[in-house]
Amino acid sequence: METVQVPLSTATLDRIQRYSIRPLLETPEIVLNRILDLIEGKQPPGDRIVAIPTERPAPTEYTTSRGVRIPIGLELWASYRSTSPRAEVTSEGFKYKGNTYDDPSAAAKAAKRDAGASETASSTNGWVFWMVKASQSPTGKIAPIDVFRRT
Repeated sequence: METVQVPLSTATLDRIQRYSIRPLLETPEIVLNRILDLIEGKQPPGDRIVAIPTERPAPTEYTTSRGVRIPIGLELWASYRSTSPRAEVTSEGFKYKGNTYDDPSAAAKAAKRDAGASETASSTNGWVFWMVKASQSPTGKIAPIDVFRRT
């Protein structure tokens, strides 16, 4: 049998391997042939049917542009100029007052401007501005979200 080399990204190879019935024994070719047989209506005798998921599982973490993973649903709070702004980590980023920001510093800047800070005074490090409750912190203590950069 003649073989050819097909370049695949690591992500695609990982997807193929998720459908392996015997992960340590099956090559990507075996898995792909099983999937193609299923699509073409030719289920090999004695072989198990592979369920192909139609939906991806919901993400559990938001990954920042710098690769920091933060749990989705994390409730953030801060104390600034007699205000107590609140935000939440969603699958899209940091949600503050209906707007979603890619990083915590942008959300912190918006919170400080809402509290009356000028454009230049609102610049801040969101990693130390936003805090998490002890029950949501990896340290078990009230902490700035900077703790997630160290875990």
